[in-house]
Amino acid sequence: MSDLIPILLAACIAALLLLGIVDVFATAIPRRALACATACIAGGGMVLAMLAVAIALPATTLAVPIGPPGSALLLRLDALSGYCLTLLLLPGTALLTQAAARAELPALPSMLLAGLSWAVLAGDGLTLALGFCVVGIALWRSAEVAGPQPVFVIVAGLSLMVAWRLGELPSASAWSSVVRLILAWIGGGLCLRLVPLPWWPAFGRPELPRSAAAILAALLPVVGVYMVVRLAPEAGFPADASIWGGALVLIGSVACVWCALTSEQAMALDEAVALAVARPSGMCLIALGMGGIADSADMPSVAIGFRAALLALLAGQSICGTLAVLGARAAIDSAGSRRIDRMGGLLNQTPVMSATLAIGLLGLVAIPPTIGFFGAWALVQAIVVAPRTGAAWPDGLLLVASVALAVSAALALGGAVRLCATALLGRPRTPRGSAAEDIARGEWPALAGLALCATLLGLFPNAMTWFGSAATAASGTASPAVRIDDPMGFATSIALLLVLGLAIPILRVSRRGEETGPPTTVWSGGFSPPPAWLPFGDPVTQTGGLGFVPTLPVVSWRTWFSASIPFRRWLLLGAMVALLGIAGLFG
Repeated sequence: MSDLIPILLAACIAALLLLGIVDVFATAIPRRALACATACIAGGGMVLAMLAVAIALPATTLAVPIGPPGSALLLRLDALSGYCLTLLLLPGTALLTQAAARAELPALPSMLLAGLSWAVLAGDGLTLALGFCVVGIALWRSAEVAGPQPVFVIVAGLSLMVAWRLGELPSASAWSSVVRLILAWIGGGLCLRLVPLPWWPAFGRPELPRSAAAILAALLPVVGVYMVVRLAPEAGFPADASIWGGALVLIGSVACVWCALTSEQAMALDEAVALAVARPSGMCLIALGMGGIADSADMPSVAIGFRAALLALLAGQSICGTLAVLGARAAIDSAGSRRIDRMGGLLNQTPVMSATLAIGLLGLVAIPPTIGFFGAWALVQAIVVAPRTGAAWPDGLLLVASVALAVSAALALGGAVRLCATALLGRPRTPRGSAAEDIARGEWPALAGLALCATLLGLFPNAMTWFGSAATAASGTASPAVRIDDPMGFATSIALLLVLGLAIPILRVSRRGEETGPPTTVWSGGFSPPPAWLPFGDPVTQTGGLGFVPTLPVVSWRTWFSASIPFRRWLLLGAMVALLGIAGLFG
C-alpha cells in the first residue's frame, strides 16, 4: 500500500493539471461539473497525503518517464512533503468546492494547486522548476492578473532550482554553499511575500477568482517555507548552522514587525489582510533559524520543539489565511469598495462573511482557540526553554526574537481590531454597504469546514502534535538527490518540448467563448459596477472617512531624527519592551 501512495498522489496532481487545461478549451462542459471533479480529485490527494503522514511513510522516490535526455523527472514523497501537501490540498479542496457552488471557472485554481503540489513533490531541481513554471504559465494565461507576478514566480522557481543543483555537486566549497543558501533565500522570499513589492496585493482585484486569490495569498507562502526548510539544512557550512540560523532569525524578526506595522497602516482591506497573512512567514523563519542553531549546539529536544512550532505555524497560515482572504474578498464584493473607511455595518447584513473574516484574523493574530494560537504559543515556549538548557545560546538572538514577536503581536492585534471594528461594526457608510449581500448558502459548507479545522486543531493540539511528529523529525533532514536514467530516451524529451512550445501560445490567446459584455471601469475612484438595486451607481455619502479609522503615524526616515519626534516616549517604550523581554527570558 505504501508503494501505491506516491503513484496515486502523482496521478491526482496530473489530473488536476489536465482538468485545468481541459477547462480552457472544453466550452461545452458545464463549469459546475468541472469544478466538482477538480474538488473530488483534490480531496482524494489530500487523503493520500494525510495517509502518508499518518503512517510515517519513508522517503520514496518515483521516476516519471519524461524529462531531459539521460534523466527522468523525480518525485519524492515523505512525511514532510506529505504534511505540506495536506496543508495545500485541504484548503484547496474547500476552495474548489466553493468555486463549484458559484459555478466559477476552476481552470486557474486547479492549475495553481497542481503546480504548487508538483513543486512540493519535486525530487530534483528540474522538477521543482517545472512546478513553478506551471504556476507562472497559469497566471500568465489568466487575463485577470496584471503585472509581473508570473515573472517573479518563475524567477523564484529558477533560483530554487539552481540552489538545488549546487547541492548536487560532488565537491561543494564554502562559497558554493553560501551562494546556494542566498539563492534559496531569494526564491523562498519571493514566495513568502516578505519583500515589499507592489505586485503582491494584486490578489484583491475583483476579476481574479476568490479561490485563486486565496491560493496566491495563503498557500504560496507555505510552499516557500517548505523550500527553505528543504534547502537550508543542506548548506554545508564549514563551521555550524549558527551563521544561516542567526540570519534567518534576524530576517524573520524584521519581517514580523514590518508586516504587522504596514498591515495596521494600510487603508485597503485586501492589502491589510495580505500583510497580516504574510506575518506568520516571518515567525516560521524564526523557528527554522532557532532549530538550526539548536542542531548545531547538539540539543535535539529543543530543535524538535522549534520544528513542531514551525509546522503548527504553517497550518495556521494555510487554514486561517485562506479564511481571512475569502472573507476579505467577500467583503470587498459586498461593500463595493476596497477602502476600509468606506465600509461599515457589514455584520448585520452579512453575518457569515463577517464570521469568516473574523475567524481568519483571530487565527492570524494568535487568539485562542485557533491553530494560530497553538503555533505562536509553541514558538514562545521553545524560545523560553532554550536558555535554560545550559547550552551556550546566543542570547542576543533570543532577545531580538522575543521583542519582535511581542511588538508584532501587539501591532497585529491592533490591526485586526481596527479591521473588524471599522468594516463589520458601526453603521453603513455607503448605500452599497447598507444593502450588502451575504455569502451564498452553497458556499457555507466549505467555509464551515475550514473554520472547524482551525478551531478543532487549536482545541486538541495533541492530535496536531501526533499527526506532525513524523514530519517534525523529517524537517531537519536533507533530501538527497537520486538520479535514474530515462527509460523512454530522447524522443520523449523532444515530444515534451514540442508540447510545451505549442501549449504556451495557445493558452495565452485562448478564451472561454463567453459573453463578457462591454468593458467596465473597475475600482475607478473607489466605485465598482452598480448592483441591480442601485441602477444609478453607488454614491459615496462621506467625502472622507479617515476620522473613523485612525492608524499609526507614518514617519519617514528623513524626519525620524527631527526635533518634532518625541524621542523620550520612544526611548521609554523601547526600554520597557527590552526589560520585559529580559525578565521573561532570564527572570
